[in-house]
Amino acid sequence: MSASRRSFVGLSLKLAGLSLLAPGALIACSRPELGVPPKAPSKGAKHPELVIQELGDFECPFCAEVQPVLEQILDHYGDRVRIVWRDYPLSHIHPFAMQAAEAAREVRAQLGEQGFWRYHHLLFMNQNALTRKGLESFARKLGGVDMARFAHALDEKTHQPAILAEKAEVDKLGIDRLGTPGFFIGNEVIVGAQPFEVFRDAIQEQLGQA
Repeated sequence: MSASRRSFVGLSLKLAGLSLLAPGALIACSRPELGVPPKAPSKGAKHPELVIQELGDFECPFCAEVQPVLEQILDHYGDRVRIVWRDYPLSHIHPFAMQAAEAAREVRAQLGEQGFWRYHHLLFMNQNALTRKGLESFARKLGGVDMARFAHALDEKTHQPAILAEKAEVDKLGIDRLGTPGFFIGNEVIVGAQPFEVFRDAIQEQLGQA
């Protein structure tokens, strides 16, 4: 890591304490890499040189804000990187986030990867309507969802144990002030709805282009 990059990291760690969920809140530091779940939702290169894992919360406004930046990353690096979605609902501040994550997993179980990303988009476009009624309405819009099975999955919290286990795996890394959106880019961690340039610098360093 260059001297200028180290200075940036040190400053970022200080700033991160100001506001975790604000767009300007940033952590960029070297950490042990987070294992990539083999069956997690993902998009991008089939044989990536670099995996970017996004810790996301469907009720987090900054997670919604950063989605266009992620599409820009795929446009720019799509043949080299793959973006993996990791559920990280912050239930203590976002009361609808957990059930939204469960609903998205049930849609994926029924409709596969394409259905998941369509539902993912609908949830972020309608963050003010993530009630049970809203989740069911968005599922119907997709077409092809078995709504009885969908309702049963939410009633029984079918997917919640897996979500909690995934969140616990991240928490075990002990990264201070980690919030959403959070990104594991190789062995670096970035937190916040950062501009494309911040991701570009981290990606290029991980790809050995810095």
